Amino acid sequence: MMRMKPQLLGYVETTLEPKLKLLEDFGFVDQNLVKLLKENPYILCNSLENSLFPMMEFLKNVFQSQDVLVKALLKAPRLLSFGLEKTLKPSLAFWEGWGFSGTKLVSFLKVTSALLSRTSLTLAHLDLIQKIGAEKESTVFRYIVGIVAMRRMETLEEKIENLKLCGLSEEETWQLLGASPVVLSFSKESVSEKMNFLVNNTELPASYVLKHPSFLRIHVEEVMKPRFLVWQKIKSINGYELPLLMVLSMPETRFVNSIIKGHPESKILWTIYENAISNASNRSKSSTKDNF
Repeated sequence: MMRMKPQLLGYVETTLEPKLKLLEDFGFVDQNLVKLLKENPYILCNSLENSLFPMMEFLKNVFQSQDVLVKALLKAPRLLSFGLEKTLKPSLAFWEGWGFSGTKLVSFLKVTSALLSRTSLTLAHLDLIQKIGAEKESTVFRYIVGIVAMRRMETLEEKIENLKLCGLSEEETWQLLGASPVVLSFSKESVSEKMNFLVNNTELPASYVLKHPSFLRIHVEEVMKPRFLVWQKIKSINGYELPLLMVLSMPETRFVNSIIKGHPESKILWTIYENAISNASNRSKSSTKDNF
């Protein structure tokens, strides 16, 4: 830690020891103390009586227990960089009004610490949160608030419009976002690629993602295409369809063992799968070269 911030060497022992002792009293010992100071060594530059102690006392009350306080500051050490009265108190009061407190606030900090100084949302952000819809006391609602607040309104509007361009109606778009707001964190390009594959390759309707939003988490080139080719071949051999989402979403080892190796025509299926994976890898390498 001292190597990172050599100016701290100028602090005399009598100045540092009380601050370290204070942090230990609040639960930061051994590796937790080292990790906190490594992430934010300027903590030790704060005044003990006028800054560090009152801030730690305040945060302990916010997080409701010493254990939760330790978890929170290890997730977001920059909390101790804000002014207590000017920034920290009004910001945390704002987020508490949205249902983020105690362990729920810690979960919020896992998503982002970039919103810690925010004390308001624009009317457009508030309108979007309302349109997506969720019970205010629910975990989904808090997640929606966090994910919307993290992004510029223009970016959010583009992503919402993109869902409609991919084949979803207005009503279906809001239904999807209400059930799976994480979609707003995906890039437009990623969503378009997956929706195009869904409609053009599998010939399923775009509305398929309403019941199966996890489809939008699956990689197209490395997972969807190779497995879809295997799925198609099994359909042609057996004359019936396996559940497509199951085939696309199961763990790799299980897919190979259950779907490919467990089939009487495993050699044919393995060749199809291996070739598709190889082609995906070659396309990826070619794309990487093109970017240089």
